[in-house]
Amino acid sequence: MEPVFVPVRHHSPACARLVRALVAELKPSRVLIEGPSDYTRHDELQLPHQLPIAIYTFVRSAEGRSGAYYPFCEYSPEWQAIRAAGEHGIPFAFIDLPWAARPMRDAAPQSRYGDGPMRQARLVDALCAELGVEGFDALWDTLFEIDPDVPHAELLERLRAFCDELRLTDEASDAVSPADLAREAFMRARIAEAQAVRGPSDGPLLVVTGGYHTLALTRPDGAVEPEPEPEPEPEEAGIALTPYSFERLDGQTGYAAGMPSPGFYQALWDGAEPLHIAVLALRERKQAVSTADLISAEAMARGLSALRGHARVFRTDVLDGVRLALVKDAMDGSQHPVLGAVLEAFRGRARGRLAEGTQRPPLVHDIERVLQNENLVPEPVARSVELHLLRPAERRASSVLHRVAGLELRGVTLTEGTDFATRKDLVEPFERWSLHWTPEFEGDAIEAALYGSTLREASLERLRERAEHGTRDAETAALLCLQAAQADLGELGESLFQSLVTLLREEADFVRLARALGHLLYLVRFDEALGSAGDERYAALLGEAYDRGTWLLASTSAGNADVVDGLSRLVDARLRCADRLPLPPLLDILWLVLNDGARDAALRGAAAGALYALGEEGGLHIAERVGSFALPSQLGDFLSGLFTLAREVLRVDPSLMLRLDELLLTFSDDDFLAALPALRLAFSFFPPREKHHLIDQLMRRIEDGGAPLAPLAVGAERAAEAMRLERALLTELRQHGVALFDEDAR
Repeated sequence: MEPVFVPVRHHSPACARLVRALVAELKPSRVLIEGPSDYTRHDELQLPHQLPIAIYTFVRSAEGRSGAYYPFCEYSPEWQAIRAAGEHGIPFAFIDLPWAARPMRDAAPQSRYGDGPMRQARLVDALCAELGVEGFDALWDTLFEIDPDVPHAELLERLRAFCDELRLTDEASDAVSPADLAREAFMRARIAEAQAVRGPSDGPLLVVTGGYHTLALTRPDGAVEPEPEPEPEPEEAGIALTPYSFERLDGQTGYAAGMPSPGFYQALWDGAEPLHIAVLALRERKQAVSTADLISAEAMARGLSALRGHARVFRTDVLDGVRLALVKDAMDGSQHPVLGAVLEAFRGRARGRLAEGTQRPPLVHDIERVLQNENLVPEPVARSVELHLLRPAERRASSVLHRVAGLELRGVTLTEGTDFATRKDLVEPFERWSLHWTPEFEGDAIEAALYGSTLREASLERLRERAEHGTRDAETAALLCLQAAQADLGELGESLFQSLVTLLREEADFVRLARALGHLLYLVRFDEALGSAGDERYAALLGEAYDRGTWLLASTSAGNADVVDGLSRLVDARLRCADRLPLPPLLDILWLVLNDGARDAALRGAAAGALYALGEEGGLHIAERVGSFALPSQLGDFLSGLFTLAREVLRVDPSLMLRLDELLLTFSDDDFLAALPALRLAFSFFPPREKHHLIDQLMRRIEDGGAPLAPLAVGAERAAEAMRLERALLTELRQHGVALFDEDAR
């Protein structure tokens, strides 16, 4: 007896009813279902789960990690096949190619119940035009969902004809993907194996697969594609049930196989009326809709249904009726709240929950154990936990929560606390967390199992993935180190450590590298709250950043504030960690920058300040060098760079102040005014007390003995503006032959 093939659309109520009926009618010897053939815990699927749920399968190998879902809701044909088989004592088996054996696996988790090929088939557009409907979903509803009284035999023939034509149009244009061919070859082999062991008096095999594959599975053996070459064994593979949700199932939120509005189809499965769903949704969301308006919407929906020849009022009829009767004002492209309420109700809010006794990956058990030990288990009622990081026990609890949050388990959220990236206030570092159990928490934990078997291992692996596949720059690497310290993962693991080293060595931007250096210096030299001070792994990364920063400085010519600040960080790292970071290479680069006339004056000034700070003041002779920057466009910039790193040089070397005074006296009024903004910026590094001391020292050294300067009656900006005005006025008078006094005698 030949197998009975049932082509289905995943999550189709009509197909689900058909499958259930066929199991009861045919009493098959075995039910074969499109699903992961490596999932063997079939008894778990008969437990009283709260749907939707999914089989989650994942792989970890040297090439990376990937995962895939096989979701089930109550009206999924695959789920009804499983349940009906169990009710009649009929064995069932999944026959799809295991995820670990598939070539060309995607990195991002994806649903394996996809109807993308059916949607994209060229025949769909022609059928939509013929039937006067818009899009694949409306076409499917028209052909299969709207009329629930179509006899089973007729529905099966209609499904076969529709799905076969879709497949044939793709085959004619060579549009069938290699991945689909590989899966179909594997499924054919499993069907042949089951057929070979079927007894002569046994019922037929019942094969339930996506309709796009059915035609390929029914072909004779001569047309069977060769099975794919066996893949090398993955480092680790796992498979487990996980909770799911209607939001993730909704085709309108991007799910590749989803019927739009899963809540609508669930209500139909339960026997509810579509119009009642809409009315309840509007009342629940307190939309101001009168009884007359609701009657109008119902009449409009029923009229549209009759006009379209529908056997009953359906989803598009209700939506169009609500839109025509209740949406009475333009919304400038935004969604009307009434229509939005109905669409939200049609989407549904169902969230799955696994039954007691369901096996879960080791990671889930480890997360539960660790959270229990620290009294941090999320509960249905949200609670807030405040942690003070200088207390060892609370610091340990913080590290656990950072590991959980790093795996993106919903329900564990850092709401407030010290920002260690900016380090603005480290007097009493603290954190405040919100802990709230939701069904997604367990599902996220199961799906994180592809990163490892323990919370610590998974946290490290997740950080390594971010290092390899996220934003690839040195600052990101340093921030990942900060996250590792917050999660108490200081040893980092060899793989993550090498990934971070690579990011630092590949950095081409001096500013980003310098920022990374600042983060790493904090972790190695200053941190107490996170416990990273002196950690050898972070110290090694600090050395890598220092070496790379020194090398990048050699090719840096700009002198903007970020570059000068970066040089300051480089020098600070050397001063703070002199026992770890070599000095000679940095000194060589600094002398090179200082003596290179092609580089920005601010950068050369910063190089001079760096050399002074590093103990090279004996050979600098800054008072003599400053003459090389006597141009109004350079002097202030040079001093800004110098004072950023070594403002004390002006106090220690009195000759520098006198030399500056001499240079400024050579400036014309125009030159002085041009140089003034940069000069003011340069001296802004000095607090008022130091400025007063410098002026006092200067006045004591000038020739006339120096009476103290009278304080300005106005601000410096106002005084500078007055000088500009006076200079312009005198210039204008001279042009007209008017001299008010001897300017040279002023």
